[in-house]
Amino acid sequence: MYIKRSVTPLILEYLKLFPCVVLLGSRQARKTTLLSQLGDSWQRYDLELRADFDQISIDPDLFLRTNSKEMAIDEAQLLPKLFPALRVAIDRDRSRMGRFVLTGSSSPALLKSVSESLAGRAAVIDIRPLIFHKLVEEPQQFCKLLSANASIHELMDQIQYKSTIQMTDNYWLKGGYPAPWVRREDRFRSLSTEQNVRSYLERDVGRLFAGIDSTRFRLFLQTLATLSGNIINYSEVARSLALSQPTVRDYFFLK
Repeated sequence: MYIKRSVTPLILEYLKLFPCVVLLGSRQARKTTLLSQLGDSWQRYDLELRADFDQISIDPDLFLRTNSKEMAIDEAQLLPKLFPALRVAIDRDRSRMGRFVLTGSSSPALLKSVSESLAGRAAVIDIRPLIFHKLVEEPQQFCKLLSANASIHELMDQIQYKSTIQMTDNYWLKGGYPAPWVRREDRFRSLSTEQNVRSYLERDVGRLFAGIDSTRFRLFLQTLATLSGNIINYSEVARSLALSQPTVRDYFFLK
């Protein structure tokens, strides 16, 4: 089962306007799945696979010169020296659009690489989890009626919403990551959530901020869930985690 993403038309539009499109988003937002929708003409590489990483990292400039097809590179933040090579490859034929698609987590290193090496050459799209109307299949004529300046009576007469308050609560409780909604199994949802948190701590946070106490940071994430909708008090959070206030502030503003 594949849930059609509302961001797909935007990606295709940007590919007509820019040489490179960068998809940024958290793990399990299905960035890789979006790459599979590009078509058979695209070469796809995943830098988390050792064979792909070695093939590109030995000499990125040579690799890009000898591979002229449309190219999608997943987890691009793992190879910072790729970005200067991409700038050179794009400038070699600046008029050619839609040549590269990159994906990656919204890490400071990746954002810096894009802004410094690909400024004016790449468009960035934030890939977020599924939005509510995609899950309940709300009718899309709402926007059309609004754009046509329809009266309130026309809106009420023609729109029959499928959602309920219970469905809304369920969405906010369980989130919008695609895989659990496709599987629709409570046990899988519970396990996948735990694995996502573990992956985030060990691979993303651990890689970006070496030396961070992963156990403390996991407790910090759990504390954040209880603070939703409240004013942040750094001192109270620090006391609950047995940490200093400066450390807690660093957790809130990791960069």
